[in-house]
Amino acid sequence: MGIDKNRKKSLLEMFFIILVLAILIIAFIYVNGKIEPQSIDITDDEDIHDENGEDDQTDGKDNGDENWDNTHYVFVEIATSTWCINCPEVEEAIHELYESPDYPLYYVSLVYDGSEAKKRLDNKFNTFGYPTLYIDSGYSIVVGKKEKSEIIELLKPAFSRNVADIYINLSAEWDEETHEIIVEAKIVNNDTNTYKGFLKIFLTEIISTQWSDFEGNSIKHPFLGFVLEEDIEILPNQELNFSKTFNDAGLDPENIRLFSVVFNSNTVSKYSDPGFDEFPFEANYADAVAKAEVVEGGNLPPTIGIGIPTRGYIHLFGNPIYKSNILNFLFNYTYLIGKSKIVAKAEDDNGIYKVQFFIDGTLKKTDYKEPYEYSFNKIRNLKWLIGKHTITVKAFDIQGKTNTATLDKVLGFFL
Repeated sequence: MGIDKNRKKSLLEMFFIILVLAILIIAFIYVNGKIEPQSIDITDDEDIHDENGEDDQTDGKDNGDENWDNTHYVFVEIATSTWCINCPEVEEAIHELYESPDYPLYYVSLVYDGSEAKKRLDNKFNTFGYPTLYIDSGYSIVVGKKEKSEIIELLKPAFSRNVADIYINLSAEWDEETHEIIVEAKIVNNDTNTYKGFLKIFLTEIISTQWSDFEGNSIKHPFLGFVLEEDIEILPNQELNFSKTFNDAGLDPENIRLFSVVFNSNTVSKYSDPGFDEFPFEANYADAVAKAEVVEGGNLPPTIGIGIPTRGYIHLFGNPIYKSNILNFLFNYTYLIGKSKIVAKAEDDNGIYKVQFFIDGTLKKTDYKEPYEYSFNKIRNLKWLIGKHTITVKAFDIQGKTNTATLDKVLGFFL
Protein backbone atom coordinates (compact mmCIF):
# COMPACT_ATOMS: atom_id res chain seq x y z
CA MET A 1 0.00 0.00 0.00
CA GLY A 2 1.57 3.27 -1.10
CA ILE A 3 1.75 6.59 0.70
CA ASP A 4 -0.43 9.32 -0.85
CA LYS A 5 1.12 12.48 -2.24
CA ASN A 6 -0.01 14.75 0.60
CA ARG A 7 1.47 12.35 3.13
CA LYS A 8 4.76 12.26 1.25
CA LYS A 9 4.81 16.04 1.13
CA SER A 10 4.17 16.31 4.88
CA LEU A 11 6.90 13.80 5.64
CA LEU A 12 9.33 15.66 3.38
CA GLU A 13 8.55 18.99 5.02
CA MET A 14 8.89 17.43 8.47
CA PHE A 15 12.28 16.00 7.49
CA PHE A 16 13.53 19.39 6.40
CA ILE A 17 12.25 21.07 9.58
CA ILE A 18 13.97 18.48 11.78
CA LEU A 19 17.16 18.91 9.76
CA VAL A 20 17.08 22.70 10.09
CA LEU A 21 16.30 22.52 13.80
CA ALA A 22 19.23 20.14 14.31
CA ILE A 23 21.56 22.54 12.51
CA LEU A 24 20.32 25.47 14.56
CA ILE A 25 20.69 23.58 17.84
CA ILE A 26 24.27 22.65 16.93
CA ALA A 27 24.98 26.28 16.05
CA PHE A 28 23.46 27.38 19.37
CA ILE A 29 25.62 24.96 21.33
CA TYR A 30 28.70 25.99 19.36
CA VAL A 31 28.42 29.73 19.80
CA ASN A 32 26.44 29.70 23.08
CA GLY A 33 24.88 32.98 22.06
CA LYS A 34 28.03 34.98 22.74
CA ILE A 35 29.03 36.18 19.29
CA GLU A 36 27.64 39.56 18.32
CA PRO A 37 29.71 40.87 15.45
CA GLN A 38 27.43 43.63 14.27
CA SER A 39 26.98 45.89 17.26
CA ILE A 40 29.07 46.97 20.20
CA ASP A 41 28.10 46.64 23.86
CA ILE A 42 30.77 48.25 26.04
CA THR A 43 29.96 48.97 29.67
CA ASP A 44 33.34 49.98 31.09
CA ASP A 45 35.09 53.32 30.77
CA GLU A 46 37.53 52.56 27.99
CA ASP A 47 35.33 53.73 25.13
CA ILE A 48 35.55 57.50 25.56
CA HIS A 49 36.83 60.35 26.60
CA ASP A 50 38.80 63.12 25.44
CA GLU A 51 39.31 65.92 27.87
CA ASN A 52 41.23 67.62 25.58
CA GLY A 53 26.73 75.15 16.73
CA GLU A 54 25.96 77.69 18.48
CA ASP A 55 22.34 76.93 19.15
CA ASP A 56 19.45 77.93 17.01
CA GLN A 57 19.11 81.26 18.78
CA THR A 58 15.34 81.35 18.36
CA ASP A 59 14.65 77.87 19.74
CA GLY A 60 14.53 78.90 23.37
CA LYS A 61 16.24 75.92 24.97
CA ASP A 62 18.41 76.38 28.05
CA ASN A 63 20.38 74.18 30.37
CA GLY A 64 17.73 74.05 33.08
CA ASP A 65 18.97 73.22 36.56
CA GLU A 66 22.00 71.19 35.49
CA ASN A 67 25.30 71.89 37.20
CA TRP A 68 27.28 73.06 34.20
CA ASP A 69 27.44 76.12 31.99
CA ASN A 70 26.58 75.55 28.37
CA THR A 71 28.45 77.66 25.84
CA HIS A 72 26.74 76.34 22.72
CA TYR A 73 24.39 73.73 21.36
CA VAL A 74 26.11 70.37 21.12
CA PHE A 75 25.82 68.52 17.81
CA VAL A 76 25.66 64.71 17.96
CA GLU A 77 26.04 62.39 14.98
CA ILE A 78 24.81 58.87 15.75
CA ALA A 79 26.45 56.03 13.85
CA THR A 80 23.60 53.54 13.60
CA SER A 81 22.09 50.89 11.33
CA THR A 82 18.96 48.83 10.81
CA TRP A 83 20.73 45.68 12.04
CA CYS A 84 22.37 47.09 15.18
CA ILE A 85 20.82 45.44 18.23
CA ASN A 86 22.13 48.03 20.72
CA CYS A 87 21.38 51.14 18.68
CA PRO A 88 17.65 51.70 19.49
CA GLU A 89 18.28 52.33 23.20
CA VAL A 90 21.01 54.88 22.48
CA GLU A 91 18.96 56.57 19.73
CA GLU A 92 15.96 56.87 22.05
CA ALA A 93 18.10 58.36 24.83
CA ILE A 94 19.53 61.01 22.50
CA HIS A 95 16.05 61.84 21.16
CA GLU A 96 14.70 62.28 24.68
CA LEU A 97 17.54 64.67 25.49
CA TYR A 98 16.87 66.55 22.25
CA GLU A 99 13.20 66.99 23.16
CA SER A 100 13.98 68.04 26.73
CA PRO A 101 14.27 71.80 27.43
CA ASP A 102 17.17 71.07 29.77
CA TYR A 103 19.76 69.97 27.22
CA PRO A 104 21.05 72.20 24.40
CA LEU A 105 21.52 69.40 21.89
CA TYR A 106 20.78 68.64 18.24
CA TYR A 107 21.45 65.37 16.45
CA VAL A 108 21.33 63.48 13.18
CA SER A 109 21.28 59.72 12.60
CA LEU A 110 23.92 58.42 10.20
CA VAL A 111 22.21 55.20 9.09
CA TYR A 112 24.87 52.90 7.66
CA ASP A 113 22.29 51.44 5.24
CA GLY A 114 22.03 54.80 3.45
CA SER A 115 24.61 55.70 0.82
CA GLU A 116 25.24 59.30 1.93
CA ALA A 117 25.44 58.36 5.60
CA LYS A 118 27.72 55.42 4.81
CA LYS A 119 30.11 57.75 2.97
CA ARG A 120 30.36 60.03 6.00
CA LEU A 121 30.76 57.11 8.40
CA ASP A 122 33.48 55.52 6.29
CA ASN A 123 35.28 58.50 4.81
CA LYS A 124 35.05 61.06 7.60
CA PHE A 125 34.90 59.01 10.79
CA ASN A 126 36.39 55.63 9.81
CA THR A 127 33.69 54.16 12.04
CA PHE A 128 34.61 51.16 14.15
CA GLY A 129 31.33 49.92 15.67
CA TYR A 130 27.65 50.61 16.18
CA PRO A 131 26.32 52.52 17.96
CA THR A 132 28.88 55.32 18.15
CA LEU A 133 28.17 58.92 19.19
CA TYR A 134 30.36 61.57 17.57
CA ILE A 135 29.87 64.53 19.91
CA ASP A 136 30.65 67.87 18.24
CA SER A 137 32.09 65.84 15.37
CA GLY A 138 34.74 64.08 17.40
CA TYR A 139 35.39 66.24 20.47
CA SER A 140 34.19 63.16 22.36
CA ILE A 141 33.45 59.68 21.04
CA VAL A 142 31.11 57.27 22.81
CA VAL A 143 31.11 53.69 21.58
CA GLY A 144 28.59 51.01 22.51
CA LYS A 145 25.44 50.65 24.56
CA LYS A 146 24.89 53.32 27.22
CA GLU A 147 22.09 54.30 29.59
CA LYS A 148 20.71 57.83 29.26
CA SER A 149 22.28 58.86 32.58
CA GLU A 150 25.69 57.73 31.31
CA ILE A 151 25.23 59.65 28.07
CA ILE A 152 24.40 62.83 30.00
CA GLU A 153 27.62 62.55 31.96
CA LEU A 154 29.62 61.96 28.79
CA LEU A 155 28.02 65.01 27.15
CA LYS A 156 28.88 67.42 29.95
CA PRO A 157 32.41 68.31 28.74
CA ALA A 158 31.05 69.22 25.32
CA PHE A 159 28.29 71.39 26.77
CA SER A 160 30.82 73.57 28.56
CA ARG A 161 33.84 73.50 26.25
CA ASN A 162 35.33 76.70 24.88
CA VAL A 163 34.14 77.57 21.37
CA ALA A 164 34.55 80.55 19.09
CA ASP A 165 31.92 83.27 19.49
CA ILE A 166 30.07 82.31 16.32
CA TYR A 167 26.35 82.87 15.74
CA ILE A 168 24.44 80.91 13.10
CA ASN A 169 20.84 81.18 11.97
CA LEU A 170 18.93 78.99 9.51
CA SER A 171 15.60 79.31 7.73
CA ALA A 172 13.77 77.25 5.13
CA GLU A 173 10.74 77.89 2.95
CA TRP A 174 8.76 75.69 0.58
CA ASP A 175 7.30 77.03 -2.66
CA GLU A 176 4.49 74.59 -3.31
CA GLU A 177 3.86 75.89 -6.83
CA THR A 178 7.42 75.53 -8.11
CA HIS A 179 8.19 72.50 -5.90
CA GLU A 180 11.31 74.22 -4.61
CA ILE A 181 12.76 74.47 -1.11
CA ILE A 182 14.71 77.66 -0.38
CA VAL A 183 17.28 77.48 2.43
CA GLU A 184 19.07 80.51 3.86
CA ALA A 185 21.85 80.60 6.46
CA LYS A 186 23.59 83.48 8.19
CA ILE A 187 26.86 83.24 10.16
CA VAL A 188 28.08 86.10 12.34
CA ASN A 189 31.56 86.24 13.86
CA ASN A 190 31.33 88.04 17.22
CA ASP A 191 34.86 87.03 18.12
CA THR A 192 37.98 89.22 18.03
CA ASN A 193 39.76 86.81 15.67
CA THR A 194 39.13 85.80 12.09
CA TYR A 195 37.21 82.52 11.98
CA LYS A 196 38.04 79.80 9.45
CA GLY A 197 35.99 76.67 9.02
CA PHE A 198 33.35 74.83 7.03
CA LEU A 199 29.58 75.20 6.75
CA LYS A 200 27.53 72.07 6.12
CA ILE A 201 23.73 71.93 5.99
CA PHE A 202 22.42 68.46 6.82
CA LEU A 203 19.18 67.31 5.18
CA THR A 204 17.18 64.90 7.36
CA GLU A 205 13.71 63.48 7.63
CA ILE A 206 11.90 64.05 10.92
CA ILE A 207 10.57 60.48 10.76
CA SER A 208 12.34 58.07 8.44
CA THR A 209 10.37 56.75 5.48
CA GLN A 210 13.23 54.39 4.55
CA TRP A 211 14.77 52.82 7.63
CA SER A 212 13.55 51.15 10.82
CA ASP A 213 15.79 50.27 13.74
CA PHE A 214 16.42 46.77 15.07
CA GLU A 215 13.27 46.94 17.23
CA GLY A 216 11.11 47.85 14.24
CA ASN A 217 10.69 51.58 14.97
CA SER A 218 11.12 54.34 12.39
CA ILE A 219 14.53 55.98 12.83
CA LYS A 220 14.41 59.72 13.58
CA HIS A 221 16.53 62.39 11.87
CA PRO A 222 18.10 60.05 9.29
CA PHE A 223 20.72 61.87 7.24
CA LEU A 224 19.85 62.07 3.52
CA GLY A 225 22.66 64.27 2.24
CA PHE A 226 24.16 67.74 2.33
CA VAL A 227 22.13 70.65 0.98
CA LEU A 228 25.19 72.91 1.02
CA GLU A 229 28.91 72.59 1.79
CA GLU A 230 31.11 75.71 1.89
CA ASP A 231 34.52 76.74 3.20
CA ILE A 232 34.15 79.90 5.26
CA GLU A 233 36.41 82.70 6.49
CA ILE A 234 34.84 85.51 8.53
CA LEU A 235 36.58 88.61 9.81
CA PRO A 236 35.78 89.85 13.34
CA ASN A 237 32.32 91.43 13.64
CA GLN A 238 31.46 90.42 10.08
CA GLU A 239 28.78 88.10 8.70
CA LEU A 240 28.30 85.72 5.79
CA ASN A 241 25.02 84.84 4.10
CA PHE A 242 24.26 81.73 2.09
CA SER A 243 21.27 80.66 0.03
CA LYS A 244 20.45 77.36 -1.65
CA THR A 245 17.41 76.29 -3.66
CA PHE A 246 16.65 72.67 -4.49
CA ASN A 247 13.75 70.65 -5.86
CA ASP A 248 11.46 68.77 -3.50
CA ALA A 249 11.33 65.69 -5.76
CA GLY A 250 11.20 62.51 -3.68
CA LEU A 251 10.78 64.49 -0.45
CA ASP A 252 7.86 65.30 1.81
CA PRO A 253 8.49 68.95 2.77
CA GLU A 254 6.35 68.54 5.90
CA ASN A 255 8.75 65.81 7.04
CA ILE A 256 12.04 67.64 6.45
CA ARG A 257 14.31 69.08 9.15
CA LEU A 258 17.59 70.84 8.34
CA PHE A 259 20.65 71.37 10.53
CA SER A 260 23.31 73.92 9.62
CA VAL A 261 26.65 73.25 11.32
CA VAL A 262 29.85 75.29 11.43
CA PHE A 263 32.99 73.15 11.81
CA ASN A 264 36.33 74.60 12.85
CA SER A 265 39.18 74.36 10.32
CA ASN A 266 41.58 73.19 13.05
CA THR A 267 42.16 69.47 12.64
CA VAL A 268 42.64 67.07 15.57
CA SER A 269 43.70 63.42 15.26
CA LYS A 270 41.12 61.15 16.92
CA TYR A 271 40.10 57.47 16.97
CA SER A 272 36.73 55.85 16.37
CA ASP A 273 37.90 53.10 18.72
CA PRO A 274 39.36 55.38 21.41
CA GLY A 275 39.85 52.59 23.94
CA PHE A 276 42.59 51.06 21.79
CA ASP A 277 43.62 54.10 19.69
CA GLU A 278 42.49 52.40 16.51
CA PHE A 279 40.45 53.47 13.48
CA PRO A 280 41.98 56.97 13.22
CA PHE A 281 40.27 59.96 11.64
CA GLU A 282 40.85 63.71 11.43
CA ALA A 283 38.27 65.62 13.47
CA ASN A 284 37.03 69.16 12.89
CA TYR A 285 34.97 70.13 15.91
CA ALA A 286 31.49 71.60 15.54
CA ASP A 287 31.35 75.13 16.98
CA ALA A 288 27.80 76.21 16.09
CA VAL A 289 24.57 74.58 14.96
CA ALA A 290 21.05 75.70 14.07
CA LYS A 291 17.95 73.91 12.86
CA ALA A 292 14.95 74.70 10.67
CA GLU A 293 11.88 72.88 9.46
CA VAL A 294 10.61 73.41 5.94
CA VAL A 295 6.98 73.37 7.12
CA GLU A 296 6.48 74.24 10.78
CA GLY A 297 3.93 71.98 12.42
CA GLY A 298 3.24 70.03 9.22
CA ASN A 299 1.47 66.68 9.02
CA LEU A 300 4.12 64.02 9.55
CA PRO A 301 3.83 60.53 8.05
CA PRO A 302 2.91 57.70 10.40
CA THR A 303 5.64 55.76 12.13
CA ILE A 304 5.67 52.13 11.03
CA GLY A 305 7.79 49.15 11.92
CA ILE A 306 7.82 45.36 11.92
CA GLY A 307 7.78 44.01 15.46
CA ILE A 308 7.60 40.36 14.39
CA PRO A 309 9.48 38.81 12.66
CA THR A 310 12.44 40.29 14.53
CA ARG A 311 15.44 40.84 12.31
CA GLY A 312 18.16 38.21 12.67
CA TYR A 313 16.16 35.93 14.99
CA ILE A 314 14.98 32.36 14.67
CA HIS A 315 11.19 32.19 15.13
CA LEU A 316 9.22 29.13 16.19
CA PHE A 317 5.47 29.28 15.47
CA GLY A 318 5.54 33.07 15.20
CA ASN A 319 7.64 33.82 18.28
CA PRO A 320 11.29 34.96 18.29
CA ILE A 321 13.20 32.41 20.37
CA TYR A 322 16.88 32.96 19.63
CA LYS A 323 19.17 35.39 17.85
CA SER A 324 21.45 33.22 15.77
CA ASN A 325 24.57 35.35 15.86
CA ILE A 326 26.78 33.09 13.76
CA LEU A 327 24.10 32.44 11.12
CA ASN A 328 23.13 36.09 11.07
CA PHE A 329 26.80 37.06 10.70
CA LEU A 330 27.27 34.66 7.81
CA PHE A 331 23.97 35.20 5.98
CA ASN A 332 22.09 38.09 7.66
CA TYR A 333 18.85 36.11 7.47
CA THR A 334 15.71 36.00 9.59
CA TYR A 335 14.32 32.47 10.08
CA LEU A 336 10.68 31.36 10.43
CA ILE A 337 9.76 27.82 11.50
CA GLY A 338 6.16 26.64 11.56
CA LYS A 339 3.06 28.78 11.36
CA SER A 340 4.19 32.41 11.36
CA LYS A 341 2.85 35.92 11.63
CA ILE A 342 3.70 39.51 10.84
CA VAL A 343 3.05 42.09 13.56
CA ALA A 344 3.20 45.75 12.52
CA LYS A 345 3.77 48.68 14.87
CA ALA A 346 2.01 51.79 13.56
CA GLU A 347 1.34 55.15 15.20
CA ASP A 348 0.27 58.61 14.07
CA ASP A 349 -0.74 61.79 15.87
CA ASN A 350 -3.88 62.03 13.74
CA GLY A 351 -4.69 58.31 13.81
CA ILE A 352 -3.97 55.25 11.66
CA TYR A 353 -6.48 54.47 8.91
CA LYS A 354 -5.14 51.11 7.76
CA VAL A 355 -2.07 48.89 7.55
CA GLN A 356 -1.26 46.68 4.57
CA PHE A 357 0.91 43.53 4.58
CA PHE A 358 2.99 42.50 1.56
CA ILE A 359 5.17 39.47 0.88
CA ASP A 360 7.46 39.74 -2.12
CA GLY A 361 5.46 42.74 -3.29
CA THR A 362 2.10 40.93 -3.22
CA LEU A 363 -0.62 42.37 -0.99
CA LYS A 364 -1.73 39.71 1.51
CA LYS A 365 -3.95 41.61 3.94
CA THR A 366 -5.35 45.03 4.81
CA ASP A 367 -6.00 45.59 8.50
CA TYR A 368 -8.09 48.47 9.82
CA LYS A 369 -7.88 47.75 13.55
CA GLU A 370 -5.20 47.07 16.14
CA PRO A 371 -3.43 44.77 16.65
CA TYR A 372 -2.13 44.93 13.09
CA GLU A 373 -1.27 41.31 12.30
CA TYR A 374 -1.19 38.81 9.47
CA SER A 375 -0.78 35.06 10.05
CA PHE A 376 0.23 32.50 7.44
CA ASN A 377 1.27 28.86 7.14
CA LYS A 378 3.33 28.65 3.99
CA ILE A 379 4.36 30.66 0.97
CA ARG A 380 5.34 29.15 -2.37
CA ASN A 381 6.00 25.87 -0.62
CA LEU A 382 9.52 24.50 -1.04
CA LYS A 383 10.89 27.69 -2.55
CA TRP A 384 11.25 28.82 1.05
CA LEU A 385 13.97 26.23 1.47
CA ILE A 386 16.19 27.74 -1.18
CA GLY A 387 15.05 31.34 -1.64
CA LYS A 388 14.83 34.54 0.34
CA HIS A 389 11.76 36.68 0.75
CA THR A 390 10.84 40.25 1.62
CA ILE A 391 8.16 41.36 4.05
CA THR A 392 6.76 44.89 3.78
CA VAL A 393 4.17 46.70 5.88
CA LYS A 394 2.60 50.00 4.83
CA ALA A 395 0.71 52.36 7.12
CA PHE A 396 -1.83 55.01 6.05
CA ASP A 397 -2.88 57.83 8.35
CA ILE A 398 -6.37 59.30 8.20
CA GLN A 399 -5.12 62.21 6.06
CA GLY A 400 -3.60 59.92 3.44
CA LYS A 401 0.09 60.08 4.36
CA THR A 402 1.93 56.77 4.16
CA ASN A 403 5.09 55.13 5.43
CA THR A 404 6.58 51.67 4.92
CA ALA A 405 8.91 49.28 6.69
CA THR A 406 10.67 46.35 5.06
CA LEU A 407 12.35 43.18 6.28
CA ASP A 408 14.36 41.34 3.63
CA LYS A 409 16.30 38.06 3.64
CA VAL A 410 13.54 36.07 5.34
CA LEU A 411 13.70 32.25 5.18
CA GLY A 412 10.80 30.04 6.28
CA PHE A 413 10.32 26.35 7.04
CA PHE A 414 6.69 25.36 7.53
CA LEU A 415 4.71 22.41 8.88
